[in-house]
Amino acid sequence: MLTVTRQIICTLLVFCFVSGFSQARANQKARDLADFEALLTLPLEELAALKVTVSSLEPESIVETPAIISRYEARKMASLGLRTLQDMLAFIPGITVQDHLFGQPFVSMRGIYEGFNQKVLFLLDDTPYFMPSHSDVPILGIPIEAIDHIEVIRGPGAVYYGTNATAGVIKVVTRKDRENSAVVRAGENRYVNGGAYLDSGARSWGRLNAALELQRDDGYRATYPAFNDGNASFAQGDIDKKRETSSALMNYRYKDFKAQAHVFETLYTGIAEPRQVQNFNELTYKGYLLGLRNDWKGERTSLSLYTDYNNFYPRFEIDNFFSDNGPGSVVFNNGSRGGFRFPDNGRKNYRWRSGLAAGYRPRKPVRLLLGLEHERRSSEDYEVFDGHSGGATGSVYESFNLSESSLYGEVDFRPGAQWRFLLGGRYTDNSITGSDAVPRLSAIYQVDDRQSLKLLYSVGFNAPSFTQLKADIPPFVTGNTNLKPEKVASLDLAYTYARGDLLFVANIWKMHADDFIMNEVVNGIKSFFNAETFSREGVELDLQYTPGPRTKLYSNLAYYRGGDTYSVRDTSRIFSPRWTFNLGAYRHFARRSTAGFSLRHIGARASAKSLWLVNLDYQYRWERLQLFATVENLLDEEILHPNMAELSERLVPGGQERNAKVGARYLF
Repeated sequence: MLTVTRQIICTLLVFCFVSGFSQARANQKARDLADFEALLTLPLEELAALKVTVSSLEPESIVETPAIISRYEARKMASLGLRTLQDMLAFIPGITVQDHLFGQPFVSMRGIYEGFNQKVLFLLDDTPYFMPSHSDVPILGIPIEAIDHIEVIRGPGAVYYGTNATAGVIKVVTRKDRENSAVVRAGENRYVNGGAYLDSGARSWGRLNAALELQRDDGYRATYPAFNDGNASFAQGDIDKKRETSSALMNYRYKDFKAQAHVFETLYTGIAEPRQVQNFNELTYKGYLLGLRNDWKGERTSLSLYTDYNNFYPRFEIDNFFSDNGPGSVVFNNGSRGGFRFPDNGRKNYRWRSGLAAGYRPRKPVRLLLGLEHERRSSEDYEVFDGHSGGATGSVYESFNLSESSLYGEVDFRPGAQWRFLLGGRYTDNSITGSDAVPRLSAIYQVDDRQSLKLLYSVGFNAPSFTQLKADIPPFVTGNTNLKPEKVASLDLAYTYARGDLLFVANIWKMHADDFIMNEVVNGIKSFFNAETFSREGVELDLQYTPGPRTKLYSNLAYYRGGDTYSVRDTSRIFSPRWTFNLGAYRHFARRSTAGFSLRHIGARASAKSLWLVNLDYQYRWERLQLFATVENLLDEEILHPNMAELSERLVPGGQERNAKVGARYLF
């Protein structure tokens, strides 16, 4: 009965949207679009003109860029009821986002994932941003008012990027407009979120913009089902899961010089070691980023110099877990309190990257690129501490660091109006794991101004994280100093069509993994290893359609042929869905109102059933004030995911039941 109800509601949503649009179309010319639509709608010609920068050094249209990219604007996604970065990412074809047992989210692209996002490269504008110890990324740490749009490469990234780009690349592009805004949201469980964006406009001394966000939440009550796999038994239990954040971002530009500063702190709650419900944990991420960049452009040459410093570290604090059992060893003990920490407030946990990129066009059809980077990653002692005394009781690993130097280059050859060929590669020398080289090859045939065919081959490189190499927490986790860097090669055959009101991308992909870094849990002990070679393949479709200045439609589908099936070589693929499907639309009506919805379908995987997640959103604008209401999880699904972080069929809660949020946004 419940399945039938879901199908009826989903069908009614689509039917109501199509019917409403047909009726509105007849009266559209007679309506006053005024400043409301000028603010919230896309001009009909804009889809064909959308530019991306994540796969090239200069802005390019999606038709011509040499990668499989999705680009979504944050404000448009909000009109679908997707008002967080996590929800926006989960709407991209082939991507699922779910919670770890510790509470933080992680991203899976084409079935490639790791519990601390070690296989996904996260960029804040042009700067890689990830934790040196675990490789995790600040998904909740970017002020939502600062985000203009996101660009996501599905599959290995361009040669400009080094480690962590095996599953894909996420680029968060921040706002540079002059429209100041302030927003406040409220919802169930004492959820409160506030943020703002301010821009100075052009001045003689340059241009400055800043954004901030603050979120507090009591959390929702999550039920962890009972689980027994023969080796471990877990009783059913409830726990409050919440997420809180504080973040601020600043961008400064003066002529060709750019500076960026970001600071954040996020709190997640969930379940920690040894994964019993009574082991309530608080996982706190803290970090800041400072980046400087200068670009020079001439008629035939370009040069970019950049340096960025990223301090980013976690702290776990756990109830009913630790007792002092001697250095290097911890045991479960009811009534105790402890956790993991970096001393000295994580000061020595940093990544410092510097580099240059030079471009040269010797003659019109040829463009050359050469880049050089050096990065140092450092981590201080990772301690086990007693929460009552405050003293250290053991060590996960001792402080250490590494350096990584890279040289990359690319030849871009356009022999005519229709053909484009790229040949590039990146050489990386890591002081711990050695040297590796990865190529990138692309052939693009532009049929006409609107459509192209692409044959793309790229290889992503990923060095193991500090935790994967060095962790030693008897009897729970053990690292592997013999880990090799993993490589993931992807071959894509894609068709892209873009006209003023329509953007459509279809691609067939095949992935091949060598030395893929995986983990396994045996008798409660997690260990890391390089898996045997395996391959995957699938299909992705991505559509954006603007039938009129009042209406926008999104739809995408991804099929992964090996999803939800077991393989001896590829033991993680059973935890990835065979099908994912997303549908969303919004429409402006009655001059001041906007209504929209999103439907996300995640197919069954491992022990988890398929999910249908529906959000509704309504906005009303009066002059510069926007009022909005969002209903999340309209179908009241019980959101349960398999324990992908540990390759276990134990179910992990990943979101609350049906709930509502309201808010106001003021533009000035």
